[in-house]
Amino acid sequence: MIGDSQGDIETARQGGARIIAVAAGGTAMADLSDADVALPDLTDASEVERSIRRITCP
Repeated sequence: MIGDSQGDIETARQGGARIIAVAAGGTAMADLSDADVALPDLTDASEVERSIRRITCP
């Protein structure tokens, strides 16, 4: 799951999903530290892909 708030992180956890949080929705990076991965934005497609692979591939 990709989200941009603490609520998204909580929803992912409740549903058993991994989460990449993006500090693009007004939430500070520090407030997204409970996510599996936190990114400042989605502008670096390579970093987004690496993040997805990191949390989904064993």
